Amino acid sequence: MATALTGGTGTEAGAEAGAKEPQARTAPRGARPRAMVLDAVCAIDAAHERDDAVLARGDWQRERPAAWRELRTVEHSPVLWGAFATISTV
Repeated sequence: MATALTGGTGTEAGAEAGAKEPQARTAPRGARPRAMVLDAVCAIDAAHERDDAVLARGDWQRERPAAWRELRTVEHSPVLWGAFATISTV
């Protein structure tokens, strides 16, 4: 149900069946939601400036799991860094 991610107004189908309205989801304390997306976009942009953009993006992504395994914070989540792909048309 879409309300699980967005919060909803309580008028969705699940609310009619007596389901509890989901709580709004927020980033953990200390997380930098805007900065983490900006950091990822800048890293991908920098990779695209390299001679081998696919390799550069892959290198950047392969560096991410160590921080995720150690810290388990939203700014190191694979949901963010794993979502990018670069396709070479050359």
